[in-house]
Order: sequence, then C-alpha cells, then structure tokens
Amino acid sequence: MSVRAQSLTSAEIESSVAILEQAIKLHTEWLCTLHESMICRVPVPDDIIRENAHRLCALGRWYYSEASEVLAEFSEFHDIEETHRDMHDQARDLATKYQNDEPISGQQYRAFIKRQQDLVGLLQYLKEELLITLHSFDDLTGAVRREAFSVLASNIHAEAERNHDIYTVAMCDLDKFKTINDTYGHLAGDKVLQILAQLMIRHVREMDCICRYGGEEFLILLPQTKLDGAQVVLEKIRALIEKTPVEIEPGSTISMTVSIGAAQWEAGLSFEQIIKQADAALYDAKVRGRNQVCQWAV
Repeated sequence: MSVRAQSLTSAEIESSVAILEQAIKLHTEWLCTLHESMICRVPVPDDIIRENAHRLCALGRWYYSEASEVLAEFSEFHDIEETHRDMHDQARDLATKYQNDEPISGQQYRAFIKRQQDLVGLLQYLKEELLITLHSFDDLTGAVRREAFSVLASNIHAEAERNHDIYTVAMCDLDKFKTINDTYGHLAGDKVLQILAQLMIRHVREMDCICRYGGEEFLILLPQTKLDGAQVVLEKIRALIEKTPVEIEPGSTISMTVSIGAAQWEAGLSFEQIIKQADAALYDAKVRGRNQVCQWAV
C-alpha cells in the first residue's frame, strides 16, 4: 500500500473508474465498427485512420492531459499507453490496406485483434485495482482502513518472521481532539484530521503505511526499521505537526500536537502484541504531558 496510492482522493478514483469503464465500452464498439466497415465494404470512419488517433480519442485525451499523476503508481497505467497507441496504429494500417484493396494477412489481422483484447484487459485490470484502492482507504483522511491494514500488516509480519527481519509499529493520537471538536465544531475537527493524516502520509517512505485506527488514532507501520531509526522519523513527524497550524476559517487558525508510542517487533511476538506495546507507550507519552514520542520499554 504505497504513499502515492494513498494520495488519490475518492473523487479522483471514481472519475478514473468512470473513464475506464467508458473506454472499455467505446473501444469494444470501435472494434465492431471497424469489422462492419471491412465486411460491408463501406468507408472506414476517419477517427480510426487519422494520425495520432490514440491521442484524440476520449481515452487518449484523458491519459495525456486529465489523468491524475498519482496513477503513475500503477504499472498498468503505463502499459495502457503503449498498447493503446500500438492498437490504433495497427488499425490504421489495416484500414489503409483495405481502402487501397491491398491484401491483409490473417496473421496481421489476428495480431490486431489480440492487441485490442490486451487493451481491454489492461483497462479492466486497472479499473479493478482502482476500486480496490477506493475501498482500502478512509474517505476522510486518505489513510488506510483497518481492514486493509490488517491484510498488509499480516504480510509484513510473515515476511519479517521468514527473513528474520525487523519492523516498528507506532500509535499516534491527536492531543485534545475532543476539545477541538467541542470548541470549533466537528467540521473543524475533520479538517484537522485530514491535514494530520496527509502530513504523515507525505513524510514517510513509500513502503511505510499510515492507518486510521480509530477516531483520532493512527497506526504507523515502518517495515525493516529498528526502534531507534523509527524514533528519528516519528520525532520529525511530531515536530512538523506541532509547527503546522490549521486554518479553520479565514484569519482563524488552531494548532495541533500528537502523542506517539512506538514498539519494535521481536521474534516470538504476534502483531497484536506489538500494537498493545505501542499503545502502552502512547499512554506513557500522554501521562508525561503529551506532544512527545515514547518507546515501549520492558
């Protein structure tokens, strides 16, 4: 679950899914149109044979000028460009030969059909990946949901056990969140949570994961990271949050701080035990005055 994927908003995902669904439908119809033209011996539509057809169709316009840069996270997104361009080029070659009464080999025709099928398959797969992403992230904050996080954490834990590796889990809690809600209202509280989550998401590695664990609680999973290294990262995040005011309305800002507890996985411990240790360290941070990072100590 990468940081860039977490940066996709629900609206961007839904818009992209709609475009991909339309592209699947239109390119299937487009293939039928080409077939009918060649079978019925009628002129092939200009949008099939013109130069740069792959840039001028709806999918091409979306790909080259409208699609979110975050979609570069998905390898299928890049494969679509090459496959889409190649398919249009092959279609133009076929249509040109047909109009010039030149022979078309069965091999050439089958290669074109396969390219069209490859494109539809890529579009469908990317759509499914985006839908998985949509259902994996919290709508408000963009952090990973607990259900998706459980799957990811299980994989990281199993990999650590296999490779005798290490990882750190941190529990982060927004200080005095109830006071913020009571004083400024829930919309202000939502905005604070959004900014808090995005600050954390943007300042961890791509392999790391931010999960919305509860109302104002977040889990930070740092694979291949010892506790001392995690302390440095978490302290930077804590300091950044403290220095980032949130504008709740023009000319009115509020400050926010977080308390963080961290624990390192050791062989023989379950993931649930590490979360309990991180939670206990978080409790220590609260007791000691909040706005600090505490490590689990046996």
